[in-house]
Amino acid sequence: MEYNFAHWFLVKEKKNLILYNNHKYYKKDYVKYLDAFKWQCINKKCTAKINVNQATNQILKNESIHNVNHGEETNKSIIKNSFSNGLKRKSEDELERPSKIINRGILNNPEVTKTFTSTDINNIYQCLYRFRRSSYPKLPTNLMEVINVMSERQVKTVQDEDFILLVDSGNKIICFSTNLNLKLLCSVDKIFVNGTLTYCAKYFLQLFTIHIFKNGHYVPLVYFLLPDKYKDTYARSFGNWLKLVFGLPLLNSEEVSDCFTTDLMSISLDDERVGKYCDYLVDYYIDEGAKFNPRIWASREITSERTTNSCVFSLKIKFTINKSSSQHFYMYTCFKYKNTN
Repeated sequence: MEYNFAHWFLVKEKKNLILYNNHKYYKKDYVKYLDAFKWQCINKKCTAKINVNQATNQILKNESIHNVNHGEETNKSIIKNSFSNGLKRKSEDELERPSKIINRGILNNPEVTKTFTSTDINNIYQCLYRFRRSSYPKLPTNLMEVINVMSERQVKTVQDEDFILLVDSGNKIICFSTNLNLKLLCSVDKIFVNGTLTYCAKYFLQLFTIHIFKNGHYVPLVYFLLPDKYKDTYARSFGNWLKLVFGLPLLNSEEVSDCFTTDLMSISLDDERVGKYCDYLVDYYIDEGAKFNPRIWASREITSERTTNSCVFSLKIKFTINKSSSQHFYMYTCFKYKNTN
């Protein structure tokens, strides 16, 4: 017997339900000899079932006698479930908020929803929000789960570049950057680093950022999520040797060559790539006859371009200023007091 199943329902686990003779059935098993699916009554104590061919909707075996007396689905319940089911399918295809999808559905079907009470509408809201949340991935509950999730994620920028540069599960460090950012970082002779403890991703302690100063602006290029603020963590992020190399611009130009050859070359790694990097530094930066010799970039003088402190607002001053932003004289007094003390 062929039957037109007018109502197919989609529950939150994304399993189908069908309505037959005002009773709901869920898909249970595949019956091979009938080439059909067995649909069982949703009441756990009821043994009613039907076998339906999925392609033709033909009932091949009907055992829909209910041995348990349970209520049938009312016409109002069928309409509400059908309406909710249609909104669920739209929420999978559209990125709008569930509240907008529901409101549009109510406006487009006034004759269907006119019998709904406020409780019915609220239940549909809750049902759709639960369905939307079920499609989201599970949120990590600890640091290692974050590391594992990020190691499997493919995060792309608007230019379709990979944004996750490194996920170090052993040291619990995540680095975000792109190839374009790294090329820009290599094109400048000054870098600025800044560690933020106040604002950071959950389960990490610090957001560590590498900036450059370009066209009068500080531009962040590389981000590190660090699990702590210990000295060893910084060393693992950059490497002890590279950290010392980055400190060469803080020496006098006359001291750079001796420091590099005596102190740094003696502790450098025995690696061909490190050797090529050292040769590159000597040819272009360390040697007195180099194109960018130390007299250009090395100095012990303290300048405002050494750090990003100029673009970081003092939290202590911010909490001191409790007046409106229009009272500039009060702000000037706070800054003057801060600088004189």
